[in-house]
Amino acid sequence: MGAGSGNAAGKALAFRSLPRAPAHPVPLDSLPPCAGRMASMGSEQGHRTCGTAAEELWSWVERAPAGGALALASPGRLADLGIGLPELVESIRDAVLFLDRDGVLRYWNCGAEAMFGYRRDEVLGRHFNFLVPADLRGWELEELRRACTAEGGIANHTTRRVRKDGSELWVSLQRSVFPDADGAEMGIVVTMRDITQQRERERELERSRSLALVGELSAKVAHEVKNPLAGIYAALQVLEGQLDPSDPRREIFDSIGDEVMRLNELTQELLRFARPPEPHLELLDLSAFLVDLVGDLQNLQMVTPSQIDLGALEPDLLVPFDRTLTGAVFENLILNAVEATAGKGPIRIRSRRHKDSIAIDVEDQGPGIPRDERERIFEPFYTTKSRGTGLGLAVAKKNIEAQGGNIRVRGHSGRGAALRVELPLR
Repeated sequence: MGAGSGNAAGKALAFRSLPRAPAHPVPLDSLPPCAGRMASMGSEQGHRTCGTAAEELWSWVERAPAGGALALASPGRLADLGIGLPELVESIRDAVLFLDRDGVLRYWNCGAEAMFGYRRDEVLGRHFNFLVPADLRGWELEELRRACTAEGGIANHTTRRVRKDGSELWVSLQRSVFPDADGAEMGIVVTMRDITQQRERERELERSRSLALVGELSAKVAHEVKNPLAGIYAALQVLEGQLDPSDPRREIFDSIGDEVMRLNELTQELLRFARPPEPHLELLDLSAFLVDLVGDLQNLQMVTPSQIDLGALEPDLLVPFDRTLTGAVFENLILNAVEATAGKGPIRIRSRRHKDSIAIDVEDQGPGIPRDERERIFEPFYTTKSRGTGLGLAVAKKNIEAQGGNIRVRGHSGRGAALRVELPLR
């Protein structure tokens, strides 16, 4: 029913194949009430098709290794236990679908209802492509059908699907051709397992490993560069002091000095990123702290009073937080927003109370953050700025997470951006 987003268009996909399932009809009236009736089908066709998902599941049971847990069951033994195959299919959490040869949904189990949020009466009789993200509906679907027809099935294919509410999930998908009594293709049995949380855990583990390596390398580079930079800057000052005030070469020395200072700031960022934050939490009024922070930025002429809107910031937000770490985070977010709006504003700082946390949003009316960059902006050294270090938000994320909080992106490209900081109330 689709393919993973990592494959380039026009390239053939590699799939694991499944043996073809035998055709064993299951009577229509054997389905439990939860299964409903097949939509828009005659009684004879319904008798042949309604139980195909159950029979496909049973074909996997029959192929289980001898002595395995599944091999302990057989149709006769299930009957002895008073269990029918349709009931078995309806009881599993995975989504089980049956598509006719035109790709129209003819069966939709309880697991599919729970996974996607659609009731049976909302989907039966519809083409399945409403479940597929728009970017996967072209060549990849054709590749899947070709592979399924040629090899009899596809196993453990990772791809994305769309829920009723529009959100996406990652699934492990299997497709098997289901033949009729003459061996011709009658339709496709599809099963899907939600692996979204598994993928998130894998990504977080990989991120942690990468950050550890980057942090170690950053510390080494910063220490190696820091002392030579100090020597270079001191030598520049000595040489520049020997020039007459009107000497045009002073401009060259000033430019070199600016670049040395920029490199020094980069080494400081590297060290801040490499050092594990050690928060010292105090129960303080976060709203008053942010008002003071904005005032300091105004005094330093880094922002103007008209640029920052604090009207939606609730008073008396008592939260345990570290002054230094939290101040550095919000200073970074505010200055990023000022830069994104080209200094025009407005930049709104809002607060939201939740049961166990306080959320602070820093919102701007700039170009926004494209969806494919929303997670990457917290990666070290990733930046869209011509002179950015790419470490500001990576350090901010570490500072907030060290306090038990979270930072993430909200907003849409072209409609401004909002970054939310959440701190626990403990």
